[in-house]
Amino acid sequence: LAEGQAVALDPTLHSISFVLKLKEDLEAKGMKLVLVDDNIIDGVWGDARPSIASDPVKLHPLKYAGVSAAEKLREIRTEMATQNADYLIVSALDEVCYLFNLRGGDVPRTPVMLSYAVVFPEAEQGKSAEDASCALLFVDEAKITPDVRKALDEAKIQTKPYSEAFSVIGSLCADQEKKVWMPRDGTNFKLCDALGAERIKNASAKDSKWLDKPSPVAAMKAIKNEAEVAGMVEAHLKDGVALTRAFSKLEAKVRAGETITEVGVDELVTSSRAADPGFLDTSFDTIAGFGEHGAIVHYRASDESASKVTSESMLLVDSGGQYAEGTTDITRTMHFGTPTDEEKECFTRVLQGHIGMALATFPEDTPGFIVDAFARAPLWNAGLDYRHGTGHGVGAVLGVHEGPQRISTNYDCRVGLKKGMIVSNEPGYYKDGHFGIRIENLMVIVEKNTPNKFGGKSYLGFESLTWVPFQTSLVKADLLSDAELNYLNTYNQQVQDKILPRLQDKSDEAAKEWLIRSTEPLCR
Repeated sequence: LAEGQAVALDPTLHSISFVLKLKEDLEAKGMKLVLVDDNIIDGVWGDARPSIASDPVKLHPLKYAGVSAAEKLREIRTEMATQNADYLIVSALDEVCYLFNLRGGDVPRTPVMLSYAVVFPEAEQGKSAEDASCALLFVDEAKITPDVRKALDEAKIQTKPYSEAFSVIGSLCADQEKKVWMPRDGTNFKLCDALGAERIKNASAKDSKWLDKPSPVAAMKAIKNEAEVAGMVEAHLKDGVALTRAFSKLEAKVRAGETITEVGVDELVTSSRAADPGFLDTSFDTIAGFGEHGAIVHYRASDESASKVTSESMLLVDSGGQYAEGTTDITRTMHFGTPTDEEKECFTRVLQGHIGMALATFPEDTPGFIVDAFARAPLWNAGLDYRHGTGHGVGAVLGVHEGPQRISTNYDCRVGLKKGMIVSNEPGYYKDGHFGIRIENLMVIVEKNTPNKFGGKSYLGFESLTWVPFQTSLVKADLLSDAELNYLNTYNQQVQDKILPRLQDKSDEAAKEWLIRSTEPLCR
């Protein structure tokens, strides 16, 4: 780009923080940013653009949500009061769905609907009927079923058409004396118009009317209640059954010399999950990478690119499901032949990293980048590493990736880990052009019964939610400490204890045999 040129941008697709920084950088180079009302790509797309989904909005049952929408709103409004906020603008789709105990079908793999929300402060006597509402929900009202409407009315949540979100929010915020809570990192820039130039100009002032803090909904959503954890436990047990059936069939096919490609692996694990009555969707597009494709961290097989899976190299399968009870995400790396010494050593180092984090104890509110080192240390000891985070948050029948917590080398993320958060534990190693290894379980953060509580703090650790065997034929037992070997054998035995009783179909004999064989103790 040259001085004097302009960059066009759709303000509905980029955050406030991104747009303000881009504008500043462009102006410093003598260029300008132009915000467009009509997306230019949409114009090129024309009639070929897929229509927006028409799935109805559904209630997320209280037995899985654990807390009613009214209770959640009360807690949010209490937090607003402490910040003297007049309005909270909620634009993240998973936050809107979580807050109102709703789920939708507008986004593939994630059960959310296109929406915005505004939360009002505590209603005061004498205010208008609209102000007496707890919140506004902007959504396609044709998707609101009678039972959803009844639940929203009971919680004093008023609905308005999705198309009116920007104009209505702009009207609410027109009074520059109203303090608006709108996170710059999680809100699209189009909504920034509602703040007005004066609020943006004085954003850093002590008496600023723009409260630019992380959304309180995100923090609430990240800490699962007992019902949400129970739902996630059940979802993972179902997932363990589905993958036991799928992996036993996969191994049999490969060892029998049948042709199955990476696409076929995806179809096998997805159809096995879909056989469960509570299955809703996959939680993301399956990553099935054989051999050199496994070294591509976010590889997506197609009919044109898919490799045949054989017994000559390793297969990495990263997949997940959305169930009525919860969301799953699991990675297993397998070899159906004789692994090389290098493959075994690398796999063992990754497994040690996974165990290292699984066994970690740390004070509450420890940032994720500190815990990240527990997973990397065994790889570092061998001069190995991986270029992705070790853990991400996971929603309960929501996004398979959620924040604000992260476990990675991103030292700028200072969000403390807390009891009830669910995170992934997924160290890996990738040798370009040869193979990839990743081992991933989801884990819930729990309080540990430590003999001391220095500083008056609780000390935390992890409990596994995922129950699928680790392949012991890829492990070099002599590299494991006694504690690591005990963890491996104990975990695999727990998998058998939890999953075997659930294999009750007449066709499960092969799956049972595979599970028993795959969970036999590893000896030195």
